[in-house]
Amino acid sequence: MARRGVVVASQVLALALVVLLPARGDAQRLLSIRLSGGLTPSASGNTFAYETGVHGQLAVEWERLLGRLGLRLDAFVHGLRRDPAGSALSPRTTVPGATASLVLPLARETKMLRPYLTAGGGTYRTELGGSGAEWHFGLSGGAGLELGVGRVHPFVEVRVHRVYDGATPRLVPVSVGLRF
Repeated sequence: MARRGVVVASQVLALALVVLLPARGDAQRLLSIRLSGGLTPSASGNTFAYETGVHGQLAVEWERLLGRLGLRLDAFVHGLRRDPAGSALSPRTTVPGATASLVLPLARETKMLRPYLTAGGGTYRTELGGSGAEWHFGLSGGAGLELGVGRVHPFVEVRVHRVYDGATPRLVPVSVGLRF
């Protein structure tokens, strides 16, 4: 039930921000919404193995907030299944979280391509075995490529999330999405 409330709240927030976005043109856009999803493949070197899972993400991004740097606030959820070989994770577990990240456009962006790097930190909710769910600090970083096509910009992004709870594996989501 709580998960449904988070989904509804996220949808209401996204709709409100789309309606309230300033109309300044694509080149000068200061605020954008990003919706994405994809696969979370198993990361090599994990102590606790899991099979490839799925994830979804909603983000709000302020471009050129600090010179060339932008700020992105992400809310996401990863759905994972334990590898049959065993781990401290429940057989099926979700890892919701939220991060704040800096976004750095690389080199000179063109009208068609916008490569970027992102890095930041946040909080992740993990459930280990039967010990209950707890919130833990984590770091994330990654790279992406956005295509400048009209008002809606498709993108692909790869990130690494490291949760400091002693048991959650590194999450390495590969996302495909749209920026509005």
